[in-house]
Amino acid sequence: MGVTGLQLLWAGRQDCSDMHSFGPGMRNCYIIHYIIRGKGTYVVNGNNYPVDTGQSFLIIPYTTVHYYPDEKEPWEYCWIEFSGESVSEMLREVGLGMKMPVFPAIEEQEIIPYFSKAYELVHKRQEKEAIGSILSITGCIGDHINRERDLLTENEKRLSNAISYIEAEYHREEFDIAYLCRLMNISRSTLYRLFEEEVGCSPSEYLIRYRVTQARKMLSKGASVKSAALSCGFDDPLYFSRLFYKVTGVRPSRL
Repeated sequence: MGVTGLQLLWAGRQDCSDMHSFGPGMRNCYIIHYIIRGKGTYVVNGNNYPVDTGQSFLIIPYTTVHYYPDEKEPWEYCWIEFSGESVSEMLREVGLGMKMPVFPAIEEQEIIPYFSKAYELVHKRQEKEAIGSILSITGCIGDHINRERDLLTENEKRLSNAISYIEAEYHREEFDIAYLCRLMNISRSTLYRLFEEEVGCSPSEYLIRYRVTQARKMLSKGASVKSAALSCGFDDPLYFSRLFYKVTGVRPSRL
């Protein structure tokens, strides 16, 4: 889209091994920083955002911000400063905004050439040509945001399906993670990675905890240990009792 008055004001690169920081304070233009190496923290609207290598963050005009490098791994970044009457609309169209002011990591070779070109053009005072660099940088970041959003949506669907299968089939003795993978037509490694990233545990751990949780509900309503075990997919009440104690810290016979 055309952006009224879009202008590249400045571009540069900063090695912050001297712990250079900014703020709290305001800027009078839009700024995008890209982290070449190291890491740091971006503070805006009362929220602290960790920013790592490959990520970038957005500053909008007249918003109080504070950003500083990590003490052990201080960042080095490049940046562009720009302005224009309809910049906010342009950013919104490509998915950039303050709802998510820190953007997904991008490989250096994908985006650094645009920053380098912006630096070259702004120092040559080639204002019109420099506009293309702004659009290239924001477009590149926007494309990665959309890719991550699509991937997240797909992962959410897969996880929801996996959990639905577990909730429906946990009572069957033959139901295990290999069985779940066949139902979903998914590899064991993919399912493992999905649970680790989204839930924080392996699918096997999730299944065990779900079975134990359901068994505990049955025990609390008067079911015998053997009945609860068999009803939740355990064919050996002794093994179930040991596992139940390991997960809950309570012996099932005490409930």
